[in-house]
Amino acid sequence: MQTPRVRLEQIIAPDMVITLNGKQKHYLCNVLRKKVNDNIILFNNIVSFESVIVAIDNFNISILTKSEIISDDTNKLKIHVYQGLCRSKKIELVTQKITELGASELTPIITDRTQVNEINEKKLHRLNEIATHACQQSGRNDVLKINPAIKINQINFNNNNLKLLLQPNTEKSLLNIQQNYNIDIFIGPEGGFSNTELGYMIKNNCTQISFGPRILRTETAALAICAAINALWGDCG
Repeated sequence: MQTPRVRLEQIIAPDMVITLNGKQKHYLCNVLRKKVNDNIILFNNIVSFESVIVAIDNFNISILTKSEIISDDTNKLKIHVYQGLCRSKKIELVTQKITELGASELTPIITDRTQVNEINEKKLHRLNEIATHACQQSGRNDVLKINPAIKINQINFNNNNLKLLLQPNTEKSLLNIQQNYNIDIFIGPEGGFSNTELGYMIKNNCTQISFGPRILRTETAALAICAAINALWGDCG
């Protein structure tokens, strides 16, 4: 059975006793049924440590860090997904799965055809929790950065990055694109980008690519393109 992983915000070093409570204690004790002397992995955005549970009481669980785990699990690709803002369950799915696929950043974008026009603080907190859980499950240390929703004209286009605009019925595909390790992906809402939005993004050097003959749902497109890029250029290749 895979050793459970718990992400911390704090500095981690060898031979530290770290006390957890609240949701983290509930997860380990009530969900995973962990007991004293069981092994777990503690990690932050920098390091991870093999650790062992040394004490449990009604409120806290105490964990002793042991040896650092030396690994290189960081995706050499830096993938920033600009996702047309979609309904709650769909944006949660995108968040979870692109975290597992190694994307580094997610920015929801408000477009002419989005059915949702904001993400409040509560929802943003929920998405960050989902990203953290996906990070724990998938074995990566660095957590997906999730930005507040913005409009297309607020995007800071980086001309050093490869900017891919997913559009059906275009001639180019990923196989026609020169490799780049810094990639921005632009995915429209369920109704697609408007002509004005397309013109604006093309003016800002976005490259239109087709992703096969089928029209993908907005939440499917993000997962498919991240998986394909990893297979071609990333840590799956």
